[in-house]
Amino acid sequence: KHGQKIPFMGEADEAPGLVPGDVVFILNMAEHERFIRKNDDLVIIQKIKLAEALCGFQFVVEHLDGRHLLVSSEP
Repeated sequence: KHGQKIPFMGEADEAPGLVPGDVVFILNMAEHERFIRKNDDLVIIQKIKLAEALCGFQFVVEHLDGRHLLVSSEP
């Protein structure tokens, strides 16, 4: 979630005789042109024609990591 803090306790620089500090990551969510985040899910909105909905369709979605996913539906 945006603004969420993820701490790693005692993982900062170490030096003899000193207690290591903490590393804290703060998440900053950016909007994407194709995907929308809803809770833990990524959602994509794809318009299809009525004929495609009734007779079947397929399209390819490029995921955030570069994979190409085939989405299809048979009649």
